[in-house]
Amino acid sequence: MDSDGKFGSFQRAGFFGSAPKEEPAFLARLPNGSSDCSLKKMCKINCFSSPFLFRCAQIYNVPEKQVRADVNMNGIKGYFSFHQASPFDVTELSVNLTNLQNKVAYYHVHNFPVRSRSSRCSNNNVGDHWNPFNINRSNPTYPKVPGSTHDMYEVGDLSGKHVTLAGRNMVDMTFKDFSLPLFGTNSIVGRSVVIHQPDGLRYACASIKADFWHRNKKMSLSS
Repeated sequence: MDSDGKFGSFQRAGFFGSAPKEEPAFLARLPNGSSDCSLKKMCKINCFSSPFLFRCAQIYNVPEKQVRADVNMNGIKGYFSFHQASPFDVTELSVNLTNLQNKVAYYHVHNFPVRSRSSRCSNNNVGDHWNPFNINRSNPTYPKVPGSTHDMYEVGDLSGKHVTLAGRNMVDMTFKDFSLPLFGTNSIVGRSVVIHQPDGLRYACASIKADFWHRNKKMSLSS
């Protein structure tokens, strides 16, 4: 596949005093032999300056990720479902909860999974909001309502980015989140979701785990 023909050349930064050079990047079938990158699903970068010099990089399939937090606490039942097709895609967040009884409002991703049955949602158990970029909630510029770009909020501030649960008995809603990774060091996988009362007290929580129901359904459809 000729990526250079489709997308153009890239510029390599110069080194040791040399000037930057325009070089095409493409995946091409070379003559049969051990140096054939494309036969091994490799990306080949060739140089105008020396057509016999090239580098290869492995091309990998990245499986999508689907995780969920199943809530069953203090009468509230339902789930938070998270789906991200790749590290470069937005995350789809689905919230389905019943029997809220107008008792709760905010919901956030917290640092740790629910590790103990006693004081399950306490700070000692699940920690504070997941906030890998150390965004200061006390700063006057921190958004008070949804509508700002998602990078303005804590990664874990789901209700801040989207909508609160205040005044509701049940919800079934889906959002797109541009700052809620399921891949990499800032991933929310293996953490928890905590539902808060309007005064901030923690009311219900659940760990974010692999979505086996979704995975098994896909496997049954593909078989």
